[in-house]
This record gives sequence, C-alpha cells and structure tokens, in this order.
Amino acid sequence: MRQYLDLLREVYEDGSVRSDRTGVGTRSLFGRQVRYDLRHGFPLLTTKKVHFRSVVLELIWFLQGRTDVGWLKERKVRIWDEWATAEQCARFGRQAGDLGPVYGHQWRSFGATLLPDGTYADDGVDQIQRLLDDLRTKPTSRRHIVTGWNPREADQVALPPCHTLFQLYADPDARELSAMRDGTRVDFVGLVICRQRPQTASGVTFLTLEDETGFANLVVWRTVNEAHHVLLRTAV
Repeated sequence: MRQYLDLLREVYEDGSVRSDRTGVGTRSLFGRQVRYDLRHGFPLLTTKKVHFRSVVLELIWFLQGRTDVGWLKERKVRIWDEWATAEQCARFGRQAGDLGPVYGHQWRSFGATLLPDGTYADDGVDQIQRLLDDLRTKPTSRRHIVTGWNPREADQVALPPCHTLFQLYADPDARELSAMRDGTRVDFVGLVICRQRPQTASGVTFLTLEDETGFANLVVWRTVNEAHHVLLRTAV
C-alpha cells in the first residue's frame, strides 16, 4: 500500500496535465514500477472496498476464454456491463453482451481467424496452455510471456487491454516464480485507485500457477507505462 500511495503522490505533485479520449483530462507520469513480495501478503489495495469475489470470477472468465458478458451476469458480476450494452456492441456489429476479442480471446485463442458468421476458427494460440507446458518442460526459458495486446484487434473492442502482457521468471532450484506484469496505464480518482481489477487478477493468476507447475510464486513486479489520476479533485 505504501508504494501505491507514494506513486499517487508523485503523480499529483510531478505529473503533467494531458488531454485524453474521454475529454476529462488527466495528470500523468510515464514509466513507473512497483514490487509486491507475496511472502509478505497479497497485493490487494485497501484504500477502497474491493469486491474480491468479482476479481476471482473475472479471472476465471478470462482463463476460460470467454468474451460474452452473460456468464458474468449470471454470477452477479457487473464489471464489464458498461462495455457490453447494445449501443457499445453495435459499434462493432455485434449483439449486446458480446465484447469481442477481449482478454479471454487473446489469452486462449490469440490470432484466431475471424469467420464470416462472427465466430472464430479453432486456429489461434492458447497462450495459457503454452505457458504451463513451457514452465514444466523449459522452466529457464526467457519466453514465458502471455500478451493481451493484438494490434489487429485492439480497435475492434470498446475497451482495449489495460494490462497488456505478463512475463514469468522461474527458478527451478528454489521452486520459485516471479512475474512481471506490464500495463498501458493505472488510473487514479482522487485518493483511490480506479482500475484495481487487472492488478489483483494478475496476482491471482500467478498464484494459481503453483498447483499446475509446482512453482511457488513469490514476487510480482508491476510495471506502469502511464500512471495518472483523473482531474476530478485537486486535494490530496
């Protein structure tokens, strides 16, 4: 939490005012990093209430490769409702609730061929399965990477990926796993972080790898390409 508060203060005191696509404006800094050692606790921010059940269910939704909001709504998770309205989906020629090639698609079917009926062929890359296989068979590889950013499809969704990729570093002798998570931005509103879900969901993702690979995840590095707060309040 101290790292988060320090970053927020740095953005407020040293950030530059910038315009953005929303028209609201932000104060931002580029290229910051925070580090969470899971031996000392789980990186769940405490400056606002976090609905942890939604965090976990969203992660499961990602890992199952789902892109339709219906599965989340059945479980009373409303994280993606704003982007799944009929108006938002119509912009891309899709039915309400169909979010298109968001995280689940990129993680489990990256680069799959779009068919005329709007579905995808079974020819994409399952990045999660490949990651698990490589951790078992090639643990010291420098290519343990999962990316959510596909330039061809980033403009085909209402909300392009905020957490663009993560990379794992395995130490077979110590049975330890470190993770570097890279994101296009972290948003702050006043004194609370707005987009906490990707950060906490990434932590859950890395923790679940222990059961699949035998590694214990100890450290998560969080790289923030752009840290900013929305210009709604002026006092810290």
